[in-house]
Amino acid sequence: MTNHRNAPGTKSCNHASRLLSEDDEVIGCGSSRNERLDGDQTKAVHPALIEVLLAVPDGSDVEVLSTLNHVVEELSRTAAQRKATCYLKKDGKTLLEDHAALVRIDEILEAKNLRLSARRPSTYQERSHAKTLLDEIREFPPTTPFGRAS
Repeated sequence: MTNHRNAPGTKSCNHASRLLSEDDEVIGCGSSRNERLDGDQTKAVHPALIEVLLAVPDGSDVEVLSTLNHVVEELSRTAAQRKATCYLKKDGKTLLEDHAALVRIDEILEAKNLRLSARRPSTYQERSHAKTLLDEIREFPPTTPFGRAS
């Protein structure tokens, strides 16, 4: 989940993330509470995902839920597909805006033998999780570094 705040002439954002088991049990959490990223909230998606991918066990299946269509579309492609297009946009001429982060994500996927899929939240429970994270990040609550939930 990402959030952004605009100040005159600037944009900054941060993120919060939760790693859930297949049974929706929180098994890890993290945030960029003490770090501000330049740009709008879309700039925090990939750093949050990188944080999660580094924390999951090798060989895991990882499903990303995002309300951002371009994130779902890009992460629905395989690492091989992204590499084959040299991280270019659909026009085939310009690099994806977050190509460096996508390269890092693909490196982690390969090194840890992870399988990644992405989709929009579709159930009430998934949308509730998203709203809870958004409320949390807006209030900047104290959080621990990414790891086991307490």
